[in-house]
Amino acid sequence: EVDTSVAAAAEWIEAALKPDGSYIYEYDRDDGTLSSDYNEVRHAGVTMSLYQLAATGDLTVLPAADQALERMIGLLYRRDDWAAIRNPGGGAIQLGASSLMLAGLGQRRLATGDTSFDELMRDVGRFLVAMQGDDGSFYNYWDVDAGAPNPAVKSRYATGEAFWALTLMHEAFPGEGWD
Repeated sequence: EVDTSVAAAAEWIEAALKPDGSYIYEYDRDDGTLSSDYNEVRHAGVTMSLYQLAATGDLTVLPAADQALERMIGLLYRRDDWAAIRNPGGGAIQLGASSLMLAGLGQRRLATGDTSFDELMRDVGRFLVAMQGDDGSFYNYWDVDAGAPNPAVKSRYATGEAFWALTLMHEAFPGEGWD
């Protein structure tokens, strides 16, 4: 039953993928309209879930996940030696979106053995490290104008996602200091 549910969920996600690499986020059955709302953290999380499935051996989901990944790559904001997803139109740079993207890339690497995204993984990993405070917690937003993390906002969810992504970095690149 679990396997059937996983397969059905993956099929639904693949069916919800639009040609631009985004997913149908909300659909109103009553009036047949799609919401213009979108959430980059959820986009990265859904894509990561496809890569997790691929890491279990179901490589059929790779084309859809890779199409969604290309969208994330197109949204990257680069600064110094790191990269992070920025919401379209010069919007927020949230830790969670980049953390889940990085976790997805780690799962993709496990599934395929493909190392072509290794430098991107390192770039995004350096963003996560830049978002970590002295006490080990993570800031939730990068403030582009200040050129620093916004110290006023932390997220328990993004912190867990960042720790998980950095753990995958340590597993993929032992000895590079990701631990």
